[in-house]
This record gives sequence, C-alpha cells and structure tokens, in this order.
Amino acid sequence: MKNAPSVVIALLLGALFIGAVRPATAQRAASGHVPGGVESSLGVDWKVVGGADVGQDANILFYDARGVHRLPNGHIEVWTKALSNKALENIEATKEQIDTAARKILSGYDPPVHQLRKLNDDQKLSLVIYEVFANDDIVESNARLLFELDCKTSRARFNSISIKLAGKWGFDEKPGEWSRISPETNPYYLQRLLCR
Repeated sequence: MKNAPSVVIALLLGALFIGAVRPATAQRAASGHVPGGVESSLGVDWKVVGGADVGQDANILFYDARGVHRLPNGHIEVWTKALSNKALENIEATKEQIDTAARKILSGYDPPVHQLRKLNDDQKLSLVIYEVFANDDIVESNARLLFELDCKTSRARFNSISIKLAGKWGFDEKPGEWSRISPETNPYYLQRLLCR
C-alpha cells in the first residue's frame, strides 16, 4: 500500500475543502472560560473561518487575516490552520489571555465569521477566546493549508498542504487543481470574507 498516505491525504483534503465544514463547531465552542490574546508576536492574526474533520478530530479552521496576499492576477492567497476543538476547549486561560479577550470584546470586536453566520453572545465570546489561543500559538495545528481564491470565477485550490496524521506530518507543495466553490464550505466562507 505504497499510495496509502497520499490516499488518506486526498480524503482529508476533500473533507477540509468541500464537505466536512462544521457550522455547529461555533455552537459547540462555548466552553465557559474566557481566554484572550489579540495578535501574535509572530506577525499573524488568526481569525475563525469554519471547521473540518482531520482524522477523527473535529477542528476549528482559522485564517491569517494579516497575511492575506492579493496576487497580481487578482487572486487571493491565504494561510489557514486547523486546531483541535477538543484541545481548544481544554485550555485553561491565563489572566493575560482573559484580559486580552475582554479588551477586544469591550472595544466592540466581532469575529469576522459573524458577518456570515448569526452568532449569539456566548458563541462570539468563545470564538474570540479561540482566536486569542490561536494567536498565542498554544495548540499545535493538525493541518496548515495555503488556499488560492479566484474571486472572479468563484474557484479555489490548495497551493501548499501540511497535514498531521497518526503523529506524522505529510506535505505537498504542488498547487492542486482548481475547483468550483460550493456553498457552506471553508473556501466559500473565505471567499465571502476576502473577495471584496
């Protein structure tokens, strides 16, 4: 089974790209504790965009709002990372994280995904907390994907993929095939947030 890892990666990519978006992840995200953390000292600003299953783990998908790159051809490239929902729920927030999240919320901040889906206050709070955790780089990602969006033709592809399966990382730096963006998928949400 020499091709088994590539088959598994292909199946997981299909789940991340098309069907395994978990709008309910935001609803399940309300964990009751308040973390905080605005932008990472690493120069990234991770924002919640959706969710996906990687292996048997439900994940929240984040995009780097600070790293959105508009290409000369009009396309957009953006890095995303998948963090385990379970790991995020189990983090004990520090006082600094709580303070950071509180400052963001008190300043009127809403996670960008709120523009796409109606969120109640508990859901918004949880997503702000998770963004703080993502920016503090507390949880190791299960996947990192570089999306390229063609806003004019409503198509997307992966330009770089790193996925962790059974404790081992798999990588693919070869740009994938273009696919039409279907509704209620991670590329759809990225397109709605970034193609303006």
